[in-house]
Amino acid sequence: MGSFDTAIVGIGANFEASVLVTMNCRTLGVKEIYAKALNPVQESVLKKVGADHIVKPEEDMGGRLADHVMKDSVMDFVELPDGYSLRRIFVPAAWDGQTLEELALPTKLRLNLIQVIKTVPGQAPGMSPEHEKIPLPPADMILNTGDEIDVIGLDKSLKKFE
Repeated sequence: MGSFDTAIVGIGANFEASVLVTMNCRTLGVKEIYAKALNPVQESVLKKVGADHIVKPEEDMGGRLADHVMKDSVMDFVELPDGYSLRRIFVPAAWDGQTLEELALPTKLRLNLIQVIKTVPGQAPGMSPEHEKIPLPPADMILNTGDEIDVIGLDKSLKKFE
C-alpha cells in the first residue's frame, strides 16, 4: 500500500464513517488529515481520533460571504498560474534583524511580499498572543524571527521555507 502525506475526509451525511475513516488514516500513517465537522461536538471527536485540521463549511462560507458583502472588493479567491502560490511562512533566522530592502525578496528570491504579521509584545502570561497585520510594509521594516509573512512566489522557491 502506498503512503500519503495528506488526506481529506469530507463525508457529509454519515458522521460515524467520518470518524472511522479519520482513525484509519491516522493508523495508516497519513501525516496530515483534514476532516469536515458540522458542529463543535463533531469537531472535538474528529480531533480526538486524529484529525489535524477541521473544516467547517457552513461557518467558513458564512465568514467569506460576510467579508464579500461588507467589502465589495474582496475576491473569493486568487487564481495564480501553475507553479505559483500564495503562502504564509515564518521569517527564517537568517533574516532576523534585516530590512525588507536589505533582503530584496523580489530580486533575490522572486518572492512578492503581501503583508507582515508581527506578534504584539506585552501580552499577559497564559493568554494567546495578539498579532498585528501590516499590509504592503515599507522597505525599511525590520523582520524578526517569529514574524510571519504572506508572499506570492514560485512553488519551488517557497518549498524551502516548509
